[in-house]
Amino acid sequence: MKSKKILLCSAILSGAISPGILADDALVFNGYARWGFHSQLNNPKLESQVGHEYKFVETDSDFGSSVGRLGNETNGGEIQLTKYLTSSSGAKWDVGFMLEQYSDSSEEWDPNIKKLYAGVRNIIPSQPNAYFWGGLNHNMRYQTYLTNYFIYETDGQGGGVRDLDVGIADLDLSVVAAASYTGAHDRDGLMAATSDLHGIHLNADFYLDLFMNYGFDTTETTADTHIQAQQYGLRLHHEGWDWNNRVTAMYSTNNVNSVFKKAEEVDAVQVYFEGDYTFTPSIALAYLAAYHNVENTGTNTDEHFASRTSGNVVLRPMFFWNEDHSTWFETGYENVDYDGNGEDTAWKITVSQNISFGARSKARPMLRAYVTYGQVDKRLEAKYDVASAGIMFEGWW
Repeated sequence: MKSKKILLCSAILSGAISPGILADDALVFNGYARWGFHSQLNNPKLESQVGHEYKFVETDSDFGSSVGRLGNETNGGEIQLTKYLTSSSGAKWDVGFMLEQYSDSSEEWDPNIKKLYAGVRNIIPSQPNAYFWGGLNHNMRYQTYLTNYFIYETDGQGGGVRDLDVGIADLDLSVVAAASYTGAHDRDGLMAATSDLHGIHLNADFYLDLFMNYGFDTTETTADTHIQAQQYGLRLHHEGWDWNNRVTAMYSTNNVNSVFKKAEEVDAVQVYFEGDYTFTPSIALAYLAAYHNVENTGTNTDEHFASRTSGNVVLRPMFFWNEDHSTWFETGYENVDYDGNGEDTAWKITVSQNISFGARSKARPMLRAYVTYGQVDKRLEAKYDVASAGIMFEGWW
């Protein structure tokens, strides 16, 4: 399946837990993984539809698992080792190494070096929480929970600072080069400068993040023309007793969701509303609604940059029978209009029986057995149904 490489980080991996609260001299093993079997149950009418991609319900929109990820995704994961150290001056260091592997239509085992970096906090007395880092690292990325889509992603090798206190909020800055992940070199002179002003508190329940990313080339590029790309956006967070909501809006020029992947005369708008609501300790609902518009008036014919307007909705009701057992349902729908050149539509419903480490929507590890049924109608293919079942473990630690 053509899918985005996906990450649902543990608190340490995402930076939610500061290295400063860990032991002065600790080696931590953490990561994320999902693995199991996913089997196609039905026999599509067309022989060509028996294969890897027809096990999953997806359009060609290139916006992740846009009808929902539950019971609709491939195997994969990443593992990380991190060494934490505190110097005699009180500076708190961490050195990390990560390998990742996510499945595609190939059967080859091809892990990538995704992280190899060092970072330090408590190095400036007036900025004890500012985190300075250098190396190969996750950087300036934001992912949807229900559809596994990176609205933006600027992982690479370089350096920067995170959580710089500027009064009204914290500021992240970086300059990175696109990485090949299969060798210790930059990829074709592609560079990015990123900025994220986060934690602007509007009141007790709402806070705002503002971000801007800029992509450019060095003289090492082999491209015929130098293309500059920009992203401007905001994230609005609402955190209440029972509600958690996020609105993300981004406008991009000469790119869709990465300033490393560029094309001239391409503009994109993305708007996401996602969150969850807890009705009772036993009943909860996660939800997502998204809008994408890509306008390509240039000459690049890559499908990633195709002019299209997409809307999708995903709902996931969750019933927790006790601390260990739960039943989840997930349904999703997407429509993609290719600027008058046809449409893609898809829908699916999944039922999953789970055993998890706690009665929460993001409690992991989890064992799940599921069945999925859906339908895909692509503009260039005959309509077909997808029926599948699987058993999978998912966990972050």
